[in-house]
Amino acid sequence: MELIRRLRTNTLAFVGAIAIVIILLMAILAPVITPHDPNEVNTADRFLPPGSEGYMLGTDLLGRDVLSRIILGSRVSLLVAGVGVGMAMVIGVTFGVIAAFWAGWFEIIVMQIADVLYAVPTLMIALGVVGLFGRSVNAVMFAIGVAYSPLFARVCHSAVVSIRELGFVEASRAMGASHLRILWKDVMPNILPLIMVQVTVSLSWAILQEAGLGFLGMSVAPPTPSWGTMLNEGREYFYSAPTMPLFTGLMVLIAVFSFNLLGDGLRDILDPRAWERLR
Repeated sequence: MELIRRLRTNTLAFVGAIAIVIILLMAILAPVITPHDPNEVNTADRFLPPGSEGYMLGTDLLGRDVLSRIILGSRVSLLVAGVGVGMAMVIGVTFGVIAAFWAGWFEIIVMQIADVLYAVPTLMIALGVVGLFGRSVNAVMFAIGVAYSPLFARVCHSAVVSIRELGFVEASRAMGASHLRILWKDVMPNILPLIMVQVTVSLSWAILQEAGLGFLGMSVAPPTPSWGTMLNEGREYFYSAPTMPLFTGLMVLIAVFSFNLLGDGLRDILDPRAWERLR
């Protein structure tokens, strides 16, 4: 594929893509590759250091294998981020594109709502949604979807406003094309690269959002592991057992950094002007 060929020319973006594939495979194969039962409690083995008695990354406050919980926790963290950003993309792109293309009173209402939501910190919106619906995977996904949809709406609205009066759109109108056909054939292909970049960057933010909610004790309820809840469990024992939160934080760092690298690379290779300079 042309996208993969271009991606391989950007070393940092390609490294980020490889890291993301590895993390996704780890999440998909989690039940198979975990060396121990992630929820098995063994208080006699509390706070074992890395490499002790078959525990590669040691154990936590309840004697559970840290490596197994990090692997299984990747499922929850990536699922929450992926579904939440997907929900935000559908809502934001739909309302942003329609508001920009048809303009008028609908555009004013939609963009005013988006501006109000955008002015509120995403963590505050997420905390409000989780507090309203309770601690669950669905609640956290919905919280991220609500918090990030204004960003997609604003990005898509600005992009469509810049192209809705261009010559090729006017030509389609003159030829009698319907609004839906113009949106599908002329508008969407031109803003799709922008959406792809925004999705990639938003995924890194969503992983941090879940980690932040988990650190505050507002993510998924125990004993289900997620990177955020593991950070919350390890914070009180940071000085006595630092490896427990450090390894989890390192996974969050790798995932966020990889998505950011991929997002920066996609921005360069999908922009025709930037791509011509890089060739």
